[in-house]
Amino acid sequence: MRIFVFFILTIFTNYLLSQQVMQFYGLGKSDVISSMAKPKGKGLIFAGSTTTFSSGGSDLWVMKSDDSLNFVWQRNFGNASDEYGREIFLNEDEIIIIGQRISQGSSAIWILAMNHKGEKIWDKIHFIKNNIILHSIEKIDESGYLITGVEITKKNSLQGFIMLLDGRAELVWKKVYGGKFADGLLHTKKVEDGFISIGYTNSFRENGLNVPEATIFQRIKRIFIKPNLSQEVWFMQLDENGKKVLEKTYGGEKIDIGKFIFSPSDSTHLIIGETRSFKKSEGNIWLIEVDEDGNEIWNKTYGGNSSDRLTACKKMNNGNYLLALKSKKRGILLSRGKNSKARNILINKNGDVVYDTYPSDQETHFTNNICILGEKVYSVGYKPIPFE
Repeated sequence: MRIFVFFILTIFTNYLLSQQVMQFYGLGKSDVISSMAKPKGKGLIFAGSTTTFSSGGSDLWVMKSDDSLNFVWQRNFGNASDEYGREIFLNEDEIIIIGQRISQGSSAIWILAMNHKGEKIWDKIHFIKNNIILHSIEKIDESGYLITGVEITKKNSLQGFIMLLDGRAELVWKKVYGGKFADGLLHTKKVEDGFISIGYTNSFRENGLNVPEATIFQRIKRIFIKPNLSQEVWFMQLDENGKKVLEKTYGGEKIDIGKFIFSPSDSTHLIIGETRSFKKSEGNIWLIEVDEDGNEIWNKTYGGNSSDRLTACKKMNNGNYLLALKSKKRGILLSRGKNSKARNILINKNGDVVYDTYPSDQETHFTNNICILGEKVYSVGYKPIPFE
């Protein structure tokens, strides 16, 4: 029986990938880094989960290194439940970690504050009656935190949810969005007059793509045969209180999903995800730029002759977008290696590829998050180690 043990991977690189340094942390069990930050002074702080150092199941894990990525100290927090650290933020003299606590039949959002010695100062738990899956956590300036994910209802249906917390992690509002079928939200951003959110829907169809006008035959056919709903990219605009003010969907007859949303300008948004409906020779990573009303300006696919899954994405300081992929690289005739490989694609604001590369190491590793600190880019994640 093959058991996968996860170690920690950190990649250091500049924008052109001319430098690359790797460092691994963890022992013989399952240890994963999900986020990182740089505190004042020297060193780096990482957050994730560990079973190596846990008090039962998985614990929230915090680790500090020096500027050269050498280990300094680690702390784990948890009880008999499973705890996971998802994002780490710096707030004055506090380190704020937002994650999740899972026990049998219940879920909770867990916010932990600690000092720079690794000592807990305070924590807060927001219990949720249904099981949840966290997908993204964003800090809104100094005013609070925006949490996005999927809630699994008692009827085993999927719904998207968004939570807004203030600067001390108190709940401002929580909203659930969805229809009759499985829907989910994966990423939400603050904009000037509210919020924008992206995910997937099997319930709604409000097409924002530029599609050819239906023929007379197609229009007559739709009167008698209603088209089947398929999973589409789901885009929403919300007001300051989380009320839906606009929604659009993008997709075809197969499975499409929106994973990240950005605003390149005051009048445009960039949706980044995956498509199975419009997969071309250029690949199945899908970018759609839309106007302020959610209507398509352009869309492009990336990845080439491979099976790609988008695991992380970050907007760079110069306006480019760095995409981290889990990709099965293929040759002309046969698959060149059966295992998935890490892959990085850098795209400019016009959708042009700046570079598309596989990291130089021969080991398999994958990115959970991309962190930009000044002119440096860090990727954090895990490396699977097989054991017989």
